Amino acid sequence: MSMFAAIIRVWAFVLLTLVGLQLIPLILALGYGEISTSQSFMAAMGMEIFLAIAILLAVARRHANPMPGEGIFFTALIFTTFPVFLGLPFVIEKQIGFAEGYTEGM
Repeated sequence: MSMFAAIIRVWAFVLLTLVGLQLIPLILALGYGEISTSQSFMAAMGMEIFLAIAILLAVARRHANPMPGEGIFFTALIFTTFPVFLGLPFVIEKQIGFAEGYTEGM
């Protein structure tokens, strides 16, 4: 049994859900003709899909049962990593820096 495998698997699925939600601003950017914004969203979504699939493949064969205390780890993982992914399109487009993108993602 691998420690945290169940939580990391859930985190990857939540990341894929975030990618699906990023389709909304992507469609809006395409609708308004903002090519650079849409390209940055597509690049960020591609990186996030690659990361989520790589994580899912890495923990695919692990026996995963949530253990006590993993909820705290999951909460910390979400609060530290999701602002990175939420601010990534704006950092790629060079609208804002990484620290400001992280803060905006919170």
